[in-house]
Amino acid sequence: EVRRSSDNSTQNIGFTANGDLDTTALKTFVGSGNGFVTIWYDQSGNTRNLTEVTSSKQPGIVNAGIMYRRNGKPTLYLDGSDDGMIYSGATYLNSNPITVNLVAGSNANSNALRRAIQGSSNWLVGPYGNQHSWFAGNWNHQISTPWSTTLVEYFTVTQPTSNSCTSFRNGVSQTSANNKGLPGKINLGTEGAYSEPLNGYISEVISYSTELNTTDRQSMEASQLAYYPIPSTNANLST
Repeated sequence: EVRRSSDNSTQNIGFTANGDLDTTALKTFVGSGNGFVTIWYDQSGNTRNLTEVTSSKQPGIVNAGIMYRRNGKPTLYLDGSDDGMIYSGATYLNSNPITVNLVAGSNANSNALRRAIQGSSNWLVGPYGNQHSWFAGNWNHQISTPWSTTLVEYFTVTQPTSNSCTSFRNGVSQTSANNKGLPGKINLGTEGAYSEPLNGYISEVISYSTELNTTDRQSMEASQLAYYPIPSTNANLST
């Protein structure tokens, strides 16, 4: 659901026959003004929709009639001030194993404490302190290579029941650690346990109440790479 700046009306935006966001309908609705996402509908059938009722905190999707895009596809822009979205229902990621995946990027080489996604407890993935960071009750990693400021990348973290946690960036293994604090539920930006805003972009978020096996994880990430292609000159972002 998108709110337009011209009169604050809202409208649900659907999909094309190919399954893409209907950007023609979106731009027709928003016009030459700005568009902000008030509801990001869960596509899993579990109705765990992300919402934002405070106008100033709603992520942008259209700016002066132009879509925010990364890797050629529409994306949400969180402005680094107070933007966020929250799931207001009951927690659902309360026990391991879990897998969490997101397609996201940065908008600045900032050392600010930035969370792309976070939980109802202290759990995060984001460009925290301009490092690729994953906190689950303690740091599983803070990797010095910053997030891209021109592209979205795809990130996956897994927390098994007994084995070590693992993470992947653009399909490349990053770290193994064993901090397994749980998010409870997934929120964006400032909404959640801590108000540490993202200056950046989020295109997709997926969570599972299981540990994806290698075949399923690679299938998911290959699908994301095909849909949000990373130019070959940037293929080594994770190294």
